[in-house]
Amino acid sequence: KVPHMGWNNVYFKDSEITTGITSNKDQFYFVHSFYVEPKDQNLIFFESNYIIDFCSGIKFGKNGYAFQFHPEKSQVKGLQLYTNFLKTIKS
Repeated sequence: KVPHMGWNNVYFKDSEITTGITSNKDQFYFVHSFYVEPKDQNLIFFESNYIIDFCSGIKFGKNGYAFQFHPEKSQVKGLQLYTNFLKTIKS
């Protein structure tokens, strides 16, 4: 069903940017009709399932992140993700 709108789980490995967020438990808000399939699978940092498993976020370099979900619409956990990101770039 397209578009993918609403709350969904996100799977990830623990890291500085995910401090205070629980993989496969805490949810983020999605609004999209597509997803990416990175040629370099090592870029995949977040994954989700909506009918199929898909890449919902990548990490590139030290501080480069891109998300399929919308942290700004994801309430407390989205703000936690932004707070964690700011801490990582300050260190």
